Amino acid sequence: MPLITLVLMVVGGIDVVGQWQRVALPGKYDTQMYLDVFFLPSNPRFGWAVSLEGGIVLTTDRGATWTGVDLPDGNTFLEHVQFLDRFNGYVSGPAGIYRSSDGGASWRNVSPPGYRVERENGWGCFFRDINRGVFLSGGCSNTAQSFYYTDDGGETWRRDVHFERERGLTDAIIFDDGTGFATSSGLLWRTEDGGRTWQTSFRTPINAWTEEITYRNGAMLLPTAGNSCSGGGSQEGTLMWGDSPNGPWRTFQTGQTMYGTFIVNDVEGWGVGSGGAVYYTSNAGRDWILRDCGINGADLDDIWFITESEGWIAGRGLFRSRFDRGDSIQIRGPNLVDICPDDTYLATVIPGLANVQWSNGQRGNEATLGPGTYIVTGLDTITCRLSSDTIVIRSYPVVVPIINSGAGGAEYCAGTTAVLRVANGPFRSYRWSTAETTDSIVVDRSGVYVVTVEDTNGCTTMAEWRATFRAPLVASIAPVPRTTICADDSVELVAPAGYSYRWTTGSTERSIVVRTSGRYAVTIIDDLGCDASSDTIDITVLNLRNRIDLTANIMPVVVPQHEIGERSCIDLEVANLDSAGALVIHRPFLVGNVRFSMPLSQFPVVIPRAGRGVVRICAAAVDSGWVSDTVVFSDTCRPQTLAVRSYGNTIEFAGDSRCDVPVGITAYRAGTSHRITDPIPNPTVSRAAIHVRGPATALQPSVSVVNAMGVVVGSAVVDAHITDGIWQVWSYVIDVSQIPAGLYMLCASDGAAFRHVQTLSVVR
Repeated sequence: MPLITLVLMVVGGIDVVGQWQRVALPGKYDTQMYLDVFFLPSNPRFGWAVSLEGGIVLTTDRGATWTGVDLPDGNTFLEHVQFLDRFNGYVSGPAGIYRSSDGGASWRNVSPPGYRVERENGWGCFFRDINRGVFLSGGCSNTAQSFYYTDDGGETWRRDVHFERERGLTDAIIFDDGTGFATSSGLLWRTEDGGRTWQTSFRTPINAWTEEITYRNGAMLLPTAGNSCSGGGSQEGTLMWGDSPNGPWRTFQTGQTMYGTFIVNDVEGWGVGSGGAVYYTSNAGRDWILRDCGINGADLDDIWFITESEGWIAGRGLFRSRFDRGDSIQIRGPNLVDICPDDTYLATVIPGLANVQWSNGQRGNEATLGPGTYIVTGLDTITCRLSSDTIVIRSYPVVVPIINSGAGGAEYCAGTTAVLRVANGPFRSYRWSTAETTDSIVVDRSGVYVVTVEDTNGCTTMAEWRATFRAPLVASIAPVPRTTICADDSVELVAPAGYSYRWTTGSTERSIVVRTSGRYAVTIIDDLGCDASSDTIDITVLNLRNRIDLTANIMPVVVPQHEIGERSCIDLEVANLDSAGALVIHRPFLVGNVRFSMPLSQFPVVIPRAGRGVVRICAAAVDSGWVSDTVVFSDTCRPQTLAVRSYGNTIEFAGDSRCDVPVGITAYRAGTSHRITDPIPNPTVSRAAIHVRGPATALQPSVSVVNAMGVVVGSAVVDAHITDGIWQVWSYVIDVSQIPAGLYMLCASDGAAFRHVQTLSVVR
């Protein structure tokens, strides 16, 4: 992994001072507990701070020197100070509210009539101009919230009273359009009329003492102390940043009671509290850093910034920032670095810095960085100063090698080779998975081939090529029954299906018909152009011909039909094609040789040259219907065959019944015993019988009499039952005396299907 080291270095001498420096105040004012500090935004040369002891200090030279004064009536505990210009301003707190018209040199009590220091617990005030403003008091210890409003600089007051249990009023802000907010323990208030009237608006996440409200561009930053309305109960506190008065809120637990906040810009803010707690955020309250160098654990209550780097803290004394002094930190080496794609850099800073944080969220002296812009910040533990530097890391363009192997893609014929070449480039180096280091390789087997290249920037990338070599083709000619044939004969040679073809005869068909002697072979070609050739087949054509000619017979030869068990014969006409000598037929044979036969007494049959003769063939059908066979004559070149057929007729018997109804029986098979049909029409006058035969496992069937419409008109009863362990026979008797004359069926069924059907004719 490439490495770049970011070194935060000191470029000036080290001045061992704190980030905050306590300023000297005159006399007794140097030891007081200051609860608020304010600088005139329009002219920050003028500033004021107020203390728990009732002291007021002011500066006219941006804090270089300070002068102290006291309230005229000896009251103490001032919490808030605000000036509208260099002359007119107000201070407030439990002591009440006071006004100055000479820049803070003297003060006049303008508290509302009837205000009691020991009862109402007044706190903050806010003025839109030198005359219009509000003074807030009450809300804790079961007291009401009082919003005092004046529009004549405190000469007269009107009071808007509310009672929200244990919600102590502390601070307010009113905008030029007359809208504004006030804060109390866990609750925000809102005004629409410049502070004359108020109503509850939003809840805040922590229901505890909230001493200050800080607002900027819709965002709020609130501190909380303890876990009760007035700040007691525990030594805990939070800083709450809300993106709007309605949230969402991001809450940070500090472990100290927090009293003062200040928003510097849209993302930077500060919060201070007891035990020297000074916290800073640079990302709108998502993260907070303790920046208390120089405070030395002093209790703090308020913070104010004149500029983003010039700030003041009020607490056990006044503290000013020293952000503009001391050492700066920078990155040693280039601030613009190029890396290879998919690479990272390990950036490091020198030891000695605390709270080192990178803008990608990594913390510590090391960070693994990819392409992008990064800011690293670190706190100097000696000077307590935060410094930062920036580095930009870019990625070289990705150059991926392109492999090709010419036309034809990535599939190749068996037994060939392929050249794999890196088509783009040039590159500094090549490394194939075959260990070769040239820009091309020759391959002859299937597989995945990978090349890794190094480009001109020293970056490596890889590509792969999947090569497939087909299995060898196998060309063959279908088995040929005879490779030696007689004159006038032919043989078909057939190649495998699915290819293109090239025969030695020039034919491109799958098969060829050969009639002449010669050597024959075929080449098959697949869709990729791969080919293979078959072995050669030698075909020999003899100067011979068959001598038997059976074409004078009508094909197939049909022996006259006959009754089963009888025999019928026919004479086959045979011609001798040989004009040189007689044809002797010794004994043709029948393939089946069961139903057909040739009388042996007729052989040998001698047919003179170019003459004709006959061979008798007979048929003896056993079953009714067609029977067939094939007669084969041996010949010079190949056997001569002839299909023969015959038809076995049934034997019909007829007679008369006692009912004077003609009855017929048909014999449909002959053999050692004949098989005959049931008598038809089987006449009866009053009774009929039927015998049903079935295997030993069969259930007893039921027998019904069914008419021509399929309607059951009678049923049978079992007359006898005989079994021999293998077969069983049931005899049934049916009474048909009450059935009209006609033709019926006796149907025997085992419940699933008819197993036996016999006709029955009822006569009268």
